[in-house]
Amino acid sequence: MNLVSEGIVLRQLHIAAGRRMIVLFTREYGKISCGTSLPESGGKNRTTLAMRPFTLGKYQIKRLNDTFWLNGAETIKSHFSLGEDVDKFLIASEMLELAGAVAPENEPAPAVYDLLLEFLDFLEARDKGYRMVDIAYQVRLLSLAGAEPELERCVSCGEAPGTIFSVEKGGVLCASCASEADRKSHLLYGARFDIIGMLRYLRVAPLAKLAKLDLEDGACEALERLLRDYYAYHLDIRNVKSASLLAEEVRRPSNERKG
Repeated sequence: MNLVSEGIVLRQLHIAAGRRMIVLFTREYGKISCGTSLPESGGKNRTTLAMRPFTLGKYQIKRLNDTFWLNGAETIKSHFSLGEDVDKFLIASEMLELAGAVAPENEPAPAVYDLLLEFLDFLEARDKGYRMVDIAYQVRLLSLAGAEPELERCVSCGEAPGTIFSVEKGGVLCASCASEADRKSHLLYGARFDIIGMLRYLRVAPLAKLAKLDLEDGACEALERLLRDYYAYHLDIRNVKSASLLAEEVRRPSNERKG
């Protein structure tokens, strides 16, 4: 069966005999792994770019049962500049990795696809505010993965408001229920930075406002830790390579990162 689909390249792997494996996240067929022997020429021609991560392209695919072979590729939008800025590259890489981890094999996930494309486009267009874009993406992806935390009422008793965020419980705890929890657990997050309010805002805020949102480093780091714990506990997604690189990168002075 011959297929044509729009898609985003998640990964490219070199295999034997000069062949490669392209992991595509397609709108129509979901995440698929395609073998290909298309030449990998240098430069920025449309076929070469269409085989690289971050690229939105149009792909000609031959399918035999659950095996896919990539016969042709054409770039729609390369997002090439994401690879030219280290901060954008690390964040975009994390977005790809999380989308690939959440999306099922060979099943359409149009909402996840659209979210990834929206945030890649937005990230490429921004000249600041990258960190908040990344955090907001992770918050919104949880909903599409069926693991959205409860942020309005206590997950234990149903009372409002919640004052403590429990990763293990999957949302907020009221003061009474929080007092019964193990307060020494690293999976409990308190109200120091109004983490609960920030999570509520990030899941609905217009993208244009994210780059203007200026949070202190401690608040950003707390949100990043919470999300890493949450993805690991509820979705078994851990050790995201680009996330660990990003954590090291943001600790460096900006003049070192650019130089």
